[in-house]
Amino acid sequence: MDPGRKGDWSVANREHVALVKKGNVTLRAWQLANPGIQLNLSYADLAGVNMGWMILSGANLRGTDLRRAFLCAARLNGANLKDANLAGADLEAADLIGADLTEADLSGASLYETTFSKTTLDQPATMWATCKELETCWGLNPSILVAAIACGYQTNFQKEK
Repeated sequence: MDPGRKGDWSVANREHVALVKKGNVTLRAWQLANPGIQLNLSYADLAGVNMGWMILSGANLRGTDLRRAFLCAARLNGANLKDANLAGADLEAADLIGADLTEADLSGASLYETTFSKTTLDQPATMWATCKELETCWGLNPSILVAAIACGYQTNFQKEK
């Protein structure tokens, strides 16, 4: 066990990690054959992996290394992304409704048209690098607004869809 980990000590299911790395078609076929099974990708190394358009709703991605990962239009609603490293990740048009991003690192992440409604995000400092894209995000919570103000960014934020 890694002494640097906080709270949840579960590790990723190797089968789940392999499915994600094989791509969206393989993962979706597995999900259809195994309804109701939540993906456990906690503390996995998925840096730079193409996960665009994947359905990762409710997945455990706690502490996962997702640096520079392609998560464009991914469905991450209700996902556990606590302590995840999303630095430089492409989250364009991703669905993060109800996701938990407590202590996640989103520095340099692309957030164009990302949905944040009911998302838990406690680290506004991690958002500073992305303030130029905040006007396109939906359902922004106060933490993100604080980050935007800290950047000196001014815009009319959009309400939830």
